[in-house]
Parts: sequence; C-alpha cells; structure tokens
Amino acid sequence: FGISLLGTLITEKVDYAVDCPKNLRALEVAKFTPRLMASDDYSKFHFVFYFDLRPYVRKEALFNLIKTAFVCVVLCMASLRFSSDADALVLRPVEQMITKVEKIRDNPLIAMKMADDEFRHEEITKSKTGKHHT
Repeated sequence: FGISLLGTLITEKVDYAVDCPKNLRALEVAKFTPRLMASDDYSKFHFVFYFDLRPYVRKEALFNLIKTAFVCVVLCMASLRFSSDADALVLRPVEQMITKVEKIRDNPLIAMKMADDEFRHEEITKSKTGKHHT
C-alpha cells in the first residue's frame, strides 16, 4: 500500500503519471528505506521513499547521444586524415613506380634518360636548400 505523488499530471513537471514506482524502469527510480530499524519492526510497518529520476535520465541520455555524435565526427575526420596520409605516402609513390616501369617496358633506353632527369632534379633541390656534400 502506498501513495504516489506522481499519480496525476503536473504541467512542466510530470508528463507521464505513475501510480506505482514499479511502472518505471529501474534506472528511472531511486528507492530509500530506513536503515536503522529492527527487521521485525521493518516487516510490520515502514516508510519507503521513491524518487522519480526521469528528468535526469532523459538529460543523461541526451548527453550520451551528443557524446556519441562527437566521437563519430572525430573518428570520421581521423579516418579521412589517415586516408589522405596513406594516399600521399604509399599510393602515389607506388603509382609513380608503376608508371616508370611501364615506360621502361615500352622503351628500355628511356631508363637512362629518366635516371639522368631524376639525378638533375635532386641536384637542383640540393642547391636550393644549400646542402652540398663534399
């Protein structure tokens, strides 16, 4: 036997009337009972207070949704960054190598010209940065 203070709707406070705390989920209710009672007194008569935690559970759920959305955005951005790094560090050099191999396959004498051009490019880069090894 008990009395529910949430049995009727209250504007902006109670949007779902509850006759009994058992009608709520376990996370939506907090139960408080006296702790300094003898067990035989407790079995005869005692007070139990149930507190409705639905507004807090609703806010916690909203915060968890926001946190999940944030983590998804961060993971998507990290995945895009990783993809662009992988493309720049792995795929482009491999594609350039394949292109060079195909050119050499078509004309084996072009390998000498390609090596000379690459050496010339390296020397120009060294002279621009001022790194001369002597």
